[in-house]
Amino acid sequence: MELSHELLNLIIRFGFNLSVAFIIIKLIYQRDHNNNDFVFTYFMFNSLIFFFASILGSITINMGFAFGLFAVFAILRYRTDPIPIKEMTYLFIVITIGVINALSGDEVSFSA
Repeated sequence: MELSHELLNLIIRFGFNLSVAFIIIKLIYQRDHNNNDFVFTYFMFNSLIFFFASILGSITINMGFAFGLFAVFAILRYRTDPIPIKEMTYLFIVITIGVINALSGDEVSFSA
């Protein structure tokens, strides 16, 4: 079974995305905070945002819609249990990493 170029590109980008998220979440966040309360949430948000932005990146949307989508996720802060500001900062960093990695326009090179 041969994977299409687009699917292989998506898998490689997702691997890179998870690598960057792992560095931030496990090596930076967890070292400073000795609890695992938000680790799963950060990984899930990052992965879901990555795939959601990848799907939306294939269709044409305007910048207002993109900022509106980001605002919807910001509203989640007021609809859930209070999250400390530091944890909310890490959440937005993880969301931003997912969006950047999903929507970057460069092709992944398979050569060394």
